[in-house]
Amino acid sequence: MEQNGQRAGKPARKNIVAITMVKNEMDIIESFVRHTLGFADMLFIVDHKSTDRTREILESLRAEGLPIVIGGVDVARHIQAEVQTQALWTAADTYQADLIVPLDADEFLVPTGEASVRDVLEALDLKDVCSIRWQRYAPQSDDGIPSGTFALSVPLLRAATSEGGQKIIINGDLVRREHVRLSEGNHLIIRSYGTALVNEHGDFCDGLELAHLYWRSPAQIRSKFAVGWPNIAGKYSIHTPSGGGYRNPFMRIAHGETPDKSEGIASWTPCNLRGRVPMMTLRYSDNTVPDAFANVMAASEALAQELAETRALATQPVVTTIVPYFGGGGTDVFCGRNI
Repeated sequence: MEQNGQRAGKPARKNIVAITMVKNEMDIIESFVRHTLGFADMLFIVDHKSTDRTREILESLRAEGLPIVIGGVDVARHIQAEVQTQALWTAADTYQADLIVPLDADEFLVPTGEASVRDVLEALDLKDVCSIRWQRYAPQSDDGIPSGTFALSVPLLRAATSEGGQKIIINGDLVRREHVRLSEGNHLIIRSYGTALVNEHGDFCDGLELAHLYWRSPAQIRSKFAVGWPNIAGKYSIHTPSGGGYRNPFMRIAHGETPDKSEGIASWTPCNLRGRVPMMTLRYSDNTVPDAFANVMAASEALAQELAETRALATQPVVTTIVPYFGGGGTDVFCGRNI
């Protein structure tokens, strides 16, 4: 006997929602979406003013019928914590998620044992929040992952040690009860106790890790830092400690260098994820080598426009009405300030 799609006596299947904010991820976005929807019931994606083919690929995936919701944010500066917090609340309140998985587009949730990602999540007895180990992966080839190739299908390298941080999975009931917030980078939840703010990441979850494909090709890593650092500095300042290691690579790229995939990694272990995760066929990812120069040009223009608008609203008059004046043989312009 079936009741609401479930067999009588069996627990209901969890509603798992993944959330992400993306910017200029055309080389990886289809791999990320298809892999994530292998364990999530829905993927809520906020596009942060991408200037490459990211939005086009997302629209094609949605038109294919995949359960993705696409939003956008019209702010040039880096506002991940704010956007992801809003996505977290939407996943909990609007989509009634049981588990919420915040991710970046270069992060792939993979199993460490025989069980699938979905099976591990279904078996998870989560009170509030738990941590997932953050593990650096990279393609073995120095040329990177070829366009049109599922990112986890190529021979990979796995860092011998963890990156030292963690990402989190959150119980939707906690969000509905307390409307907790996400930290920058999705590393922690922030809870309010009176006037105090407390950061939490819970215990580590066995059976899962995040494969962090931080370096995917020389072109991708140049675009990542060249665009990322000005956006971060635009939110804080060039002196911020919240840059996540972006400023130094940015300066090196400006002097003609390209960060190597092995920087900061003591040793790698060759690995192959075939057999551990489903292999996906990509349909929309041909010719997706990032163009760092084009992305930087577009990002610079967006930041300049945002600065101009901010200054205008704060200090400069804005033309709101043009009133013809025939007495002087010309046109008088009435200048007012937007309110």
